[in-house]
Amino acid sequence: MYPIKRLYALLLAGCLAGCADLAKPQALMPASLDNLAGRTVPARPPAMQLDPAGERLVAEALQHSPDLEAIEARLRENAAQIDAGLSGLWPTLNADGSTGRALERSEPGTDTSDASGVKRRYGGLRFAWELDLFGQQASLRRSAMADRQAALLERDAARITLANTVRAELLRQRFAREELALARQQRELASAALTMSTPMRQAGLQTEAALNSLRSALAMQEADIASLQLAQTASTLRLRTLSNAAPALLDQAAAVPLVQCSAAAPLAVPLPWVSQRLDVAAAEHKLNAALAGMDMAAAARYPTFTLTGSANRTRDHSLGMGGLISTTTREFLGVDMAWNLFDGGRRSDEARAAQAKAQALAADFRRVVLQAAEETELAIGRVHSSAQAASLADQAYALARHNADLAAIRSRAGIDSRLSSLQQQRDALDRQRQQLGSFRDHCLAAIEMNRVLALSERQAER
Repeated sequence: MYPIKRLYALLLAGCLAGCADLAKPQALMPASLDNLAGRTVPARPPAMQLDPAGERLVAEALQHSPDLEAIEARLRENAAQIDAGLSGLWPTLNADGSTGRALERSEPGTDTSDASGVKRRYGGLRFAWELDLFGQQASLRRSAMADRQAALLERDAARITLANTVRAELLRQRFAREELALARQQRELASAALTMSTPMRQAGLQTEAALNSLRSALAMQEADIASLQLAQTASTLRLRTLSNAAPALLDQAAAVPLVQCSAAAPLAVPLPWVSQRLDVAAAEHKLNAALAGMDMAAAARYPTFTLTGSANRTRDHSLGMGGLISTTTREFLGVDMAWNLFDGGRRSDEARAAQAKAQALAADFRRVVLQAAEETELAIGRVHSSAQAASLADQAYALARHNADLAAIRSRAGIDSRLSSLQQQRDALDRQRQQLGSFRDHCLAAIEMNRVLALSERQAER
C-alpha cells in the first residue's frame, strides 16, 4: 500500500472511531401504570359549561387573553425560526458582478504617459445544492416538524387550561358573594344577641364570660366580612387579568345566581385518558425531535456532497486604443465533496450530547405521563369525595335549619327565650356556610375534572 493510501486509511479510521451508533431511548409508558391498561374505557362525562353569561366571559378570554396572545406570538416566532432553518434544504443561487478600470504598465518606473488602461466588466452566477445522501437534512426536517407539533399541542393545552381557570375563578367570585351575604347575616344575629345580653348582664342574669364570647364572635364576624370582601375583589381583578374583558361583561357574569353543579365522574381512569393527553403528546413530540437530532449528529460524521455550478463572463475594453480587447466566458458544473477527517472528537462529543438530551426528554416523557395519571385520578377522586361531603353538609344544614325553626316557634310561644332562638339561628347560618363551602368545593372539583378530561378529549379528536 502506498504511503498516501495508508495515511488516508488512518485518517478514515480516526474519523469513524468512537462514532458507533448510540442507543436511542424510547417513549415507553411507566411500568407502574400497567394496571390502567386493562381497564374498560367508559363513556366520557359531558363537558361542563356555565351559564351563557359565564361562557361569554370564557370566549372573551380565549379571544383577548394577553397570555394566549403571547403564546400565539411565540408560536409564530418558533415557526419562522423553523422555516429559516429548513431553508437550508433548498438550493442557493447567488449573483455577483463588478465594473472598473485597470492600469497596465510594461515596467515599473517607466513614464506613466505610456500606460494604457482597461475597462473591465464582470458578471456571474453561482449555484449550490447539498445532496442529502446520509439523511442529515431529512433528520433536520423531522426535528423541526416535531418541535412545531409540540408547540401547537402546548398552545391547545393552554387554551383548555385558560377556559377552565376562568370558569373556576368566576365561580369563586360568585361563591364569595353568597358567603359574604351569609356572613353579614351572622354579624346581624351576633349584634342582636349582644344587644339582648348586655342588659341581662347588668341585671345579673348573664355572665361576663358569655358576654365576652358574644363580643368575640362579633369581632370575628367583622374580620370574616373584610376577608370575604378582599377575596371577592381579588377574584374580580384576577378575572380581568385572565380575560382582558370590559368591566360591564365582568359585572354581568358575576351577577348570575348560583346553580347546582352536576358532575358524573367515572369510577376508574383508563390508560387512553392518560396517554392521549395533549401534554403527553407534546412531550412525545419533543422526544422525537431529540431522536432526530441524534440522527443528525450521526450523519455529520459522513462526507457532504454538494452539486455546484457557475457561469461568468468578463469583458475588457481598451481605454488607450479603443475597442474591445477580449471576452471570456467560464461555465462549470460538478459535485464538491467535503469530509472532515479529524476534528479532535467534536462530532463524537456532539453525538453523546444529543443522546443525553434524548435520554433526558425520555425521562421527562415518563414524568409527564405519571403526572398526568396522578392529576386525572385525583381530579376524579375529588369529584367523588366532594359530592359525598356536599351531601353530608346538606343533611347537617337541614337538621340545623329544622332546629332553628323549632326554636323560633318555641320563642314565639314563650317556652324558650329569644336569646336561645338567636343562638339556633346562628348555628343554622354556620351550617349553611359549611354547606355553601362544600358546594363550592364540588363545583371547583367538577371544573378541574372538566379540564383534565378535556386535555385528553381534544387529543383523541385530532
